[in-house]
Amino acid sequence: MCIKNILFCLLLISSFCSGQNLFGVGTKIGAGNIKGNSIGVTSYYLSFFVDIPTPFTKKIKPRLGFVYAKDIESISPDNSFAYHSFLKGFTFGASTYQLLDNKFYIEESLGFLALNDRIFLNSSEWNYGIVFSLLGGLDLRKNKKNGIKIGVGFENGFTFTKSLSKYYSFYFQLQLIM
Repeated sequence: MCIKNILFCLLLISSFCSGQNLFGVGTKIGAGNIKGNSIGVTSYYLSFFVDIPTPFTKKIKPRLGFVYAKDIESISPDNSFAYHSFLKGFTFGASTYQLLDNKFYIEESLGFLALNDRIFLNSSEWNYGIVFSLLGGLDLRKNKKNGIKIGVGFENGFTFTKSLSKYYSFYFQLQLIM
């Protein structure tokens, strides 16, 4: 509940402070690997994020996100009664991008990670660490301020506490700039 209130306040304050800057929301869908005190497990990956504009800079935007990665066997019809490992968590970091030409761009992000390790049935530990990503994409806005950006990328998150949970993912990203 406290995290929801903090996120809401950050969103509200940033929208009042920066009426000129653009707001972005997006999703990432991909596949990768999850691990925490165990061998790695192939997983699918989902993430939702919000880029919050600030009055300080237009090139670097704070990014709030939610990540979820689960054992890929959970979508198989054969394993409906088995326990499937998963990780879920929140990210807070900074994102920036460079245009390579009018359409193509690269995007980098780096930030903090709070990850809930649910690798084993009887464990539920929160671990803290860092997350970084790199993406190559296509800007479909055609010199407009609002529109859609798409891309493919790589994300790696790892923690430094308790079970040393980690994940990596290769993903497709869809972002709406408003």
